[in-house]
Amino acid sequence: MYAYALGDPINYRDPRGLDVVDGDGDVGDNGFDCTPGDFICINGTAGYGGTFGGYYGGCASVSSLTDQPDPWCPVTGGPVTTSQPAQQQPTCSIQLFARPVPNGNSPAFHTYFLVTDSAWGNSGYLVEGGPTGNPVLSSLIGYDDRAPGQGLPGSNPGQPGNIFLGADNAQNACNVIQAIFGAVETYNDGPPATYNFQAAPFTYNSNSFISTLENQFGLSSYFIQPSSLYLWAPGWWKQVPGL
Repeated sequence: MYAYALGDPINYRDPRGLDVVDGDGDVGDNGFDCTPGDFICINGTAGYGGTFGGYYGGCASVSSLTDQPDPWCPVTGGPVTTSQPAQQQPTCSIQLFARPVPNGNSPAFHTYFLVTDSAWGNSGYLVEGGPTGNPVLSSLIGYDDRAPGQGLPGSNPGQPGNIFLGADNAQNACNVIQAIFGAVETYNDGPPATYNFQAAPFTYNSNSFISTLENQFGLSSYFIQPSSLYLWAPGWWKQVPGL
């Protein structure tokens, strides 16, 4: 009987002559008294995995015995805990597009955002700036309309001539989108800037609007700047006051 406890009956014992256990008395063979402290000798070494050899296979040394999960403990027996699957987080994206304005043959380009959130269950929204009336001299306001093609005329990411300039798909994109919506709403509630399609001195346009949002929320590193593709985007880099 002394040998069954590996010569150390104080710290180890084998009450059934099948597998040596440590001093806490846990027995793990074939699901009997399965507890987290069980260990078992397998093919002459302590641990788990492989083919069960029982104590008679011998352990290399007492020092090799360490508490390990017993592979013979059934999943349904003992204090087995299972973790709940992680709840899938929504995925969001902020995409920058440019299109010719006022038509496909124009040399100038209008820029806008397409923002999407998997939690919305739709195709996203177009965020862009535009005039309240006369394109030469009126007020600049922000729009956030359902995509695609329900924003300003010509803004439709799925149509030819709408050039993709990059996307922010980072983990915090959902938060940035909500911040953009908040910034546009706050701006629209205040006194608007003066709109001019060429962004003449002391005036601003749609490109100024998107450029301001891009800079305000640190998005420039995600996008190709229009000038890099030789796209003429008058008003870009001008910061719209109040936005």
